[in-house]
Amino acid sequence: MTHDSPYPDHPADPVKIPFGCCRVQLGVPFLGPAIERLLRGLFLHLGGAGLCLRASFMNRLLPILMVMLLAGCGGEEIVQRPYREVTTVRAAPKPQAATEAPQQVALSWQAPEGWEERPGSGMRRVGFGVGESECTITSFPGDVGGMKANLRRWLGQLDVPDPAEADMDRLIAEASAFTAQGGMSGQLLDFGSLAPGEQSMLAAVFEKDGWSVFVKLMGSRTLLAEERARFVQLCESLQ
Repeated sequence: MTHDSPYPDHPADPVKIPFGCCRVQLGVPFLGPAIERLLRGLFLHLGGAGLCLRASFMNRLLPILMVMLLAGCGGEEIVQRPYREVTTVRAAPKPQAATEAPQQVALSWQAPEGWEERPGSGMRRVGFGVGESECTITSFPGDVGGMKANLRRWLGQLDVPDPAEADMDRLIAEASAFTAQGGMSGQLLDFGSLAPGEQSMLAAVFEKDGWSVFVKLMGSRTLLAEERARFVQLCESLQ
């Protein structure tokens, strides 16, 4: 009698061991060679003793013997390794220091009679109500791009977006030079010759301690003609 292996992917051992009145065929895929040799020896011993067992009984007996043999082989000592959890705490990012605004250059002025002084903030130092228009004093660090860059910006406010170089050169050449009470040298520019419409501008440009100081009055040509003397008075009062 032969007993086929219950594991189709592992063929049965071709050796048939006489076991009394039956033959038992071994073929267990997960047994090592040493354990399989022990089982064969046990079967031969029982067969030699004249025992006759059915193959179905042997199928039940085989797993029990396997468990007993495997349990006897597990004599290795289990070593428990201690461990310690390590928690990494990410430091909170340092807050970036706020960028401080540059210290404003010191300025003082005298408001012309009839002009309403209005408080300013930041680069806009002060404003003055002049009829329906407004005159402002502003200050910026450096030269703010230079004289021509400022002229282009102001001409753009008068709807002259792309002034010719020759026109700007002529405007600079026609500027009136004067000195304020504080010793600052300035240039007074009249945009009337380049403004295409009724609106025009008066502007004065100063330099003090590495800062550019601008005084501007934009309005109708009539208003500028009436307020020109007061505008010059305000510029000369700067110190």
